[in-house]
Amino acid sequence: MALIPFLLLLLTLIWLANIAAASPRSNLRYLVWGVLALLNLSALAVAAFSWQLLRLPPEYLADYPYNTEMLGAFIGPLAAAAIWGLFILIPPVRHLLARFTPLNPESPVHDVALVLAGYLVANTLITLNQGGSAALAEASESATLLDLFVTGAALIAAAFLGVGWGTRRSWKEIKERLGLRPLRRVDVTIAIIVTAGLFIAQIVVTLLLSQLYPEQMALLEEVNTVLLGEFNTLWAWLLLALATGIGEELLFRGAIQPAFGLIPTSALFALAHLQYDLSPLMLFIFILGLVLGIIRHRYGTSVAILIHFGYNFSLGILSLLAEYLV
Repeated sequence: MALIPFLLLLLTLIWLANIAAASPRSNLRYLVWGVLALLNLSALAVAAFSWQLLRLPPEYLADYPYNTEMLGAFIGPLAAAAIWGLFILIPPVRHLLARFTPLNPESPVHDVALVLAGYLVANTLITLNQGGSAALAEASESATLLDLFVTGAALIAAAFLGVGWGTRRSWKEIKERLGLRPLRRVDVTIAIIVTAGLFIAQIVVTLLLSQLYPEQMALLEEVNTVLLGEFNTLWAWLLLALATGIGEELLFRGAIQPAFGLIPTSALFALAHLQYDLSPLMLFIFILGLVLGIIRHRYGTSVAILIHFGYNFSLGILSLLAEYLV
């Protein structure tokens, strides 16, 4: 799992930002800003070096060990993310963003979140530059239960560390900040109704888009088949639905939404689902994020988790049934 060291680095950065936010000493905040500046300058240097490399005559690149087409795909998005990250370090920029979102312009935690959001968007743009869904279908490998566990654990850890677990909030304050509340009977009823509505809407939208964009939808189905090829049992889909429902809701709706706001968080949520490309189905994922965000605001993250779990598990059951019926 080559991704594990990278995830540990991100979690360490989030933890450090929370320590700085909890400390009355400003030098720790300068340390976080220095790390972010170094990160962004390094990314900008890599993008500049790659751009200069691609300007060399083809004969000089004949023995180059890396795919030059891939280099060309990530130069622009990486440079844009680095520049975005450097702008975030300018106080007036953060104060301007705070006029339109709930962001705290003086919080190093929010600064880290903004910078990482820029790299998330860059990752999406890199995938699109490399061919989008078609490239994913060719290059991706099936996710395993270990991949699922690592990803889910990283999302949960990022959510809890991001709101100050072990650094600046008590357990009671963390649950309140993440929107975790005991489920009531009315919450379960709302979750069942919303889940059923989203499930029906997913089927209707998929059938409609299959008629309007048959090639694109066939490609998306191929991507999902590749990515989820090993999830061919009820238990596997149960674990997948639990991991995504808990992990994504804790991070996006629980931790990020109170800082970024409903619409930016829903947009990030949609961009995180790369396999849908810039297709009309991506709009549905954005709307799904809006629905879950509204649920989080009105009823809490616990209800959003239950809906997300139920929605994904229902789609998994439908997928398994389709295999048996074919």
